[in-house]
Amino acid sequence: MKNRVLTQKWTLFIFLSVLFTFVVHNISYGQGSAKIYWTEKGKIRRANLDGSNVEDILTELELPKDIALDLQNRKMYWVNFRPPKVYRANLDGSNIEKIIDGGDPNELPRELLNYPYSIALDIDANKIYWGRDNIPWIIRRADIDGSNIEDVLVRPWVDAESLELDVKAGKMYWTDSFNDNIGRANLDGSDYEELGNTLAPCGLALDLRNRHIY
Repeated sequence: MKNRVLTQKWTLFIFLSVLFTFVVHNISYGQGSAKIYWTEKGKIRRANLDGSNVEDILTELELPKDIALDLQNRKMYWVNFRPPKVYRANLDGSNIEKIIDGGDPNELPRELLNYPYSIALDIDANKIYWGRDNIPWIIRRADIDGSNIEDVLVRPWVDAESLELDVKAGKMYWTDSFNDNIGRANLDGSDYEELGNTLAPCGLALDLRNRHIY
């Protein structure tokens, strides 16, 4: 039992080391110093990789659910769960823009978003992807400014609570907690695969350098 616990601790340590190394490389490029960004109820916050220097970037938000960073252009994007919207801002929280609004009847119909749960970016193609955990289950994408919304993947009874892209391989990965599964498909939604059952997966990370999923 002790050996198993020790093995699990070392596995976690190795994974975090690889993940932090990858994050430091990317965030240092975009921000000048390594930072973690995350959403909380009504807030977007950031801190150093060791957890120090926690600061509020944005407060008094509605219900931010997931965040994605465009380090090349010094932007962050996030989805608001309810009312359903997609926003972007500078990495320091300035210049907030609402780029998709699914709750305003004078703009786009609500079903275009329907409670977005996850977001991912393909900066090279200037595309935003988002997934939902509510009917109709779907993954959609749009141009980086919110225009040209299109369905990418429509699968009954398949949700997308966490969404990650492997742009070079042309693949997207997501967690499907409704079916205790991890899904994968091409970026255009073709070649859908179920990668195997796992207990109610909610979060997902890709180690593209070593070709691992966590």
